[in-house]
Amino acid sequence: MMPEYLNNTEKNWPTKAMFGVLVFLGMATLILGTLQLGKNINIGSNSGSTNNSSIAGAEETELTIEQLRANDTDQDGLSDFDELYVYGTSPYLKDSDSDSHSDKEEIDQGFDPNCPKGQDCRGTSETTDSNNINSTTVTTEGENLDLTGMGLETTTQTETTRALTAEEKEQLKQLTPAQLRELLLSTGKITEEQLNQVSDEDLLKAMEEELGG
Repeated sequence: MMPEYLNNTEKNWPTKAMFGVLVFLGMATLILGTLQLGKNINIGSNSGSTNNSSIAGAEETELTIEQLRANDTDQDGLSDFDELYVYGTSPYLKDSDSDSHSDKEEIDQGFDPNCPKGQDCRGTSETTDSNNINSTTVTTEGENLDLTGMGLETTTQTETTRALTAEEKEQLKQLTPAQLRELLLSTGKITEEQLNQVSDEDLLKAMEEELGG
């Protein structure tokens, strides 16, 4: 079932992570945010230096995540990391929905920072089948572990989410299991105990499937 955007006239907007799917949207946000801030992950094309390139890329990604957490580009009181990964707001605009109320002010008051106050934003997202993304289920030790049930809810791609290029997909595949786990834990919607039920192999497999192999 597709999620329904809440009427911003009511103070019942939940503070939910804006990750769409386990890997695809979360990792897409990471790479897009990284590119926006001018940080690119280098991928070695020479087979003889593949391992060194992967290590360098992983270290740079970890550094970028820490920088996002430390930076508040638009100085609205929300870190760039939270704006990109938790609330889905712009790290460059204090007021993402241009309603004269800052993103942090709306969040603190229980409103949707992406929907102007007084407006009903339900049904404004694209809901065509081509934009539907199925929730990811990881199989481990014969049991299906539905990560959506842990709080990572299925969403649709919005107008601001473009398709990943082949190069970006390759960059995402360079992320280590530890980095994937860090991103998932940062949403606050999944516990370390729950995440520990998924092996590194299954986690990477889920990402590869979402990225098309």
